[in-house]
Amino acid sequence: MKTGMRRRDRLGIPGIALVYALACLCGAEASDTRAPAGGVEPPGCVERPAETPASLRAMVKGLIGVDDPNQVHSWDRLRCAIHHHPQLALELFLPLVGTNDRIAALAAAKAMGQIGPAASPAVPGLMIMLRSPDEDSRAMAAQSLASIGPAAEPAVDFLIGALDDQSPMVRREAARALAHIGPAAARAARPIARKLRDPHPQVRRTAAYALQELALAGRGALPELIALLDDEDTEVRRYAAVALGNIGPYAEPARAKLEAIRDDAAENANARSAARTALGRINLRDAVWKLRETAGPLLPLILARVHSEDPEQCLEGVTLLGLLGASAQPAIEDLIALLDDPHPLPRVYAAVALGEIGPAAANALPRLSELQWDRDYRISGSARKALSNIREAKR
Repeated sequence: MKTGMRRRDRLGIPGIALVYALACLCGAEASDTRAPAGGVEPPGCVERPAETPASLRAMVKGLIGVDDPNQVHSWDRLRCAIHHHPQLALELFLPLVGTNDRIAALAAAKAMGQIGPAASPAVPGLMIMLRSPDEDSRAMAAQSLASIGPAAEPAVDFLIGALDDQSPMVRREAARALAHIGPAAARAARPIARKLRDPHPQVRRTAAYALQELALAGRGALPELIALLDDEDTEVRRYAAVALGNIGPYAEPARAKLEAIRDDAAENANARSAARTALGRINLRDAVWKLRETAGPLLPLILARVHSEDPEQCLEGVTLLGLLGASAQPAIEDLIALLDDPHPLPRVYAAVALGEIGPAAANALPRLSELQWDRDYRISGSARKALSNIREAKR
């Protein structure tokens, strides 16, 4: 993948490249705004003088016991300090998570979210914050658990409880956190499905997105998802279509309504596109088998796409390799190289494809083992799934 690839937060790959396995893992509608600590500089940090460990200690100390939020140091400055000293920030902020010091606890929770999966020791404290009488504290706890991702699995039951919070903001963030935790939160599918009827559109929207992320775990919510295709809110209809597409061939009962949305000239363009994509994924099973039958002669053409400077073509090529499964073994080294791409989506796609190849991709295990702790939950989730697929198949 060339370094000129634009960052993308969608998986809009046309035709046969709408791979069902990727749909289960890649978080098509999730944003990619969380830069890992120690990686790309957060906005504004390049222009600021570098923060020292001493300045970080002073800022954390200044948070404790403060009643007036206006007296707190600029979060931009604190964010830069956390970025440069993530391990020290974890040590300093961890004791403050879940404490009765409201402002310090909020700042600590936000810091844990910036640190990401490495902040998993904060999960117990964040679980306490989910039960706080303060709405902002509950919402911030859920946001930080979402950033921690799969490592926040111990909080799943607490987040399920938060789906019934009196605050729509907390309900929304709880659903999003469960989505980011991924397959380990599969038991949340039915409680999330109940939120598809929430009176607040943003909660319904996020619930549909969460079921999209949980993929096959959302099969039990098919009737509710199909009903959402008639929702008055355009974004709810779109997310419902995306979720149904990620459920794949099992969403066949939704075909008629999806076709109606796709063919409705008066419908929102994004909703029509999501319906078209969903129908393509529902039809994917036969296309996969046809592709595998012609894998030999197609492989050089697919590899040419993988090495294309066009980001869409590159991702489509990697997706096709995943569809080929074991037939894509000649491309293993190309996929391993993509695991070090500077952009997130090629790494996600490559990890999924390697997992689909199975035990022959054992050479990818060392790099995948590192990526399972990546701060981007899409990368960590796809890496863990690939590790599981490769190791299970080797037994």
